[in-house]
Amino acid sequence: MKKIAKRFLAFLFVVLLICTTVSPAFADGTIYPNTGTYTVYRSTTASRSQYVYVPLAFSEDDTSYFMSRSSVSIANNSCGASLIGLNRSAYVYIDQYDYSDGTTYTDGFMNNTFIAVIRVQNSGSCVIGYKIGSQSYTITLRVLAYQNPIKSLTMKGIYGDKDFVSLTKTSATASTTIKVSANKSNVLLKATPVSGWRFSSIDCTDLTKGMRQTQTGGDEGYTAGYLKIPVIRNDRNYIVTVSLYNTNNDAHITLTFRLNGSNVNGRSFNGSLANALTR
Repeated sequence: MKKIAKRFLAFLFVVLLICTTVSPAFADGTIYPNTGTYTVYRSTTASRSQYVYVPLAFSEDDTSYFMSRSSVSIANNSCGASLIGLNRSAYVYIDQYDYSDGTTYTDGFMNNTFIAVIRVQNSGSCVIGYKIGSQSYTITLRVLAYQNPIKSLTMKGIYGDKDFVSLTKTSATASTTIKVSANKSNVLLKATPVSGWRFSSIDCTDLTKGMRQTQTGGDEGYTAGYLKIPVIRNDRNYIVTVSLYNTNNDAHITLTFRLNGSNVNGRSFNGSLANALTR
């Protein structure tokens, strides 16, 4: 009997805000609680709050287990942390096999993750407690002062060797935009990290069209970040993101800044952009 395999992602990606208490239901999948220390960096030197997303637990085979917001607590709080919500993400990955006799067999796996949404006011730390069923766990959230992880940032093909590192001196999100007055070809964006930091990725998204234009390849951990962009047009707006991680504590941060065309008609695509991505 002939078998034809079809692999696809029946990918239901759901983010739910857990507002009520739900009794936990465990299936056969193993549940992995997140414990130890979870380190993030402040996204700015300014005195303002920011959101941090802390993964508490996940299962690769079980989307049926639940965690209630009321089971999450915060103690030993020196970073001004407060619980905003509890998010749940779930998806299903399916393998489908079609046989020549018309029968179909499907198999796959599921993923279920609970993420605490924490608002922090300043540097410091706190201990997050949570329960899965009758079991209690804790994870320490450590919030460090903002640190600019790059020492140079150039855009050859637009501004020659001019260094734009000052854009991210005090914030992960540049407060000013870079104007593009004419179409530019073969633009090379290059960034050099400071000691102790490594690049995860650099990419550029076309905000006018609402899609990513290009993205770097290669393995995570390279020490010289660069991105070749075939064309930057003056009738488009772009967002550039530079993602790095600290080799000492594995904390991640993403820097963002805009390239705005001088001849843009209409509104740009307004996608949500995170000031700092950490894990």
